[in-house]
Amino acid sequence: MVHKPEDLTDKERLSERDDFEASFVPCALALNESFLEAARRVAGAPPGERKTVARTEARRYVSNRGEKQDLIVHWLMLAADEPWKNFVRGAIKPGKHGDVDPETYFANLSQRPVWGDEDPNELDGHRDRIGQSDASRRARLRDGARRFVNSGAGNCIECGLPLAGDRLTDRRRHLHCAACEDRFSSPRIRDSHFNSIREAMDAATRQHRKRRASRRVK
Repeated sequence: MVHKPEDLTDKERLSERDDFEASFVPCALALNESFLEAARRVAGAPPGERKTVARTEARRYVSNRGEKQDLIVHWLMLAADEPWKNFVRGAIKPGKHGDVDPETYFANLSQRPVWGDEDPNELDGHRDRIGQSDASRRARLRDGARRFVNSGAGNCIECGLPLAGDRLTDRRRHLHCAACEDRFSSPRIRDSHFNSIREAMDAATRQHRKRRASRRVK
């Protein structure tokens, strides 16, 4: 059932915004052949080794263990079974059970149940109260998701071309190709690219709210 915005409680509205922002990274991954190929490698592993293979593949996206790497492992394990082929969009109608594409499936994964009549608390949609423009924030999240996916695929985070040589093997220092590094010579601009990746992954794991809340706790 689709609700009009004016029918939503404050709690539902803020939760819906969180769900939408959490969908940028998984949707970008679902459209990326490198990620889907990694999921196929997970699918080809013996059942008892799937999670180990998924963990290895996830390190290409997030090198350190933690909530963000765990989320990539979770998405890889899901994508390995291609569940979108059995996912029905909208109302069930005889003869109308068309396959749903991976992007739509992963977008739906970001939706979480919420008790609509509950009052919002300080963890709910904090960015909604600090004057951020929806358009500018969503642009950053979209760019950050694209850069994150390019990084995991071994490509330049900006132009998407494959990295070569030491730029591919030393991605802690090199996330741009030589041409983009020259083009974006300002450290401030390059830092903004890295920050957009962090912001997109924070939204995917909803960690942005935890950090803001922790700053207020003395």
